Order: sequence, then C-alpha cells, then structure tokens
Amino acid sequence: MKRDAWTQAGIFVLLVAIGVVTRVAADRLGSKSIAWYSIVSVCGPALFAGFYLSRRWLAAGVPLLAMFLSDLWLPAYDSTATIVVNYVLFAAPVALGWMLRGRLAPLRFFSAAAGSTLFFYLASNFAHWILMYDVHTGATLLKCYADALLFYKFRFVGDLAWSSALFGAYVLATGRGWLPAVASRPARLEASN
Repeated sequence: MKRDAWTQAGIFVLLVAIGVVTRVAADRLGSKSIAWYSIVSVCGPALFAGFYLSRRWLAAGVPLLAMFLSDLWLPAYDSTATIVVNYVLFAAPVALGWMLRGRLAPLRFFSAAAGSTLFFYLASNFAHWILMYDVHTGATLLKCYADALLFYKFRFVGDLAWSSALFGAYVLATGRGWLPAVASRPARLEASN
C-alpha cells in the first residue's frame, strides 16, 4: 500500500470514528442536557470526506459506515423508511465536499457546511412529517419543523464546529491556505499602476 493510500485509509477511519463516537456520546449524554447534541457530527466528516478522499465510493462510505456502526448502540428507528432516508441524507454532504475540491474558500466552505446541515434539517423533517404524521396539512408540517428546531440549532453548531476543525486542520497541515490565488492579486495591481 502506498503512503497516500495509508493516509487515505487513516483519514477514512478517523472520519468514521468522529461520526460514531459523537453520535453515541450525544445519545448517552443527551438525557442530561439537549445541548450535548451539539457534539454530534456526521455531516462534517461527510463533507470533508467528499473534499479529501480520492475515491468517491470511499468518501460516501464515511457517513454510511458511521451511521451503521453507531446504530448498533443507538435505539431503533421508527421504520425502515426512516433508516433509508437518514442514511441517504447523511451521505448528501459528500457531494458538497466534491464541489469544494480545488475551490476551497471561506464563503464556499461556510455555505457547504451550513447548507448540508440545513438540507438535512429540512429534508429529514419533511420525511418525518410524511412518514409519521397522520394528518398532512401546512399546520402539521410547521409543527414538525418547529418541534425539531431545538435539535437543529445544536446540530448546526456541532456540524459547523467539526467541519471547521477538519478543514482548518487540512489548511494548516497542507499550508495551502484558503485562497491560493489571493497572494498574486496585489502583485498584479502594483504592476498595472
């Protein structure tokens, strides 16, 4: 196995571990305070996996394996449909990570990190409303979103924190910075004066 392959494997294991440990820990500690849900992140590692891992199937495996392994310790889902919806939605940030490749900038990063959590909140609660509510009206949909807003707030903090930590570590470790082309812009401006 080449060095790069070992690095890829190590990053894969680290990202899966973050997803598993944060989900299980939040479940165990969440009964004491709902704020513990802010440590959970599957979207953050999934976003970074899409950005960093060279093989798309390997990147998609990060959130799927993290969900599967942590589900061994967590309470059962309400239905098989709920399982499928959650797994698909947690894998969606991988695609946003692919879009960040070669174009990593603070605004793009923040948009992808915040967008992946917002997308999960909107789509998972819509699916919950479809699958679990007997009455499908605008009022019940709004109630479903309102009931989950507290969890979203903490998930947003957790996903943004983990995404920032992972991408920040990457920027520091590689020395590439956020905007590699920015350093050349002032020189062009000076040359044109």
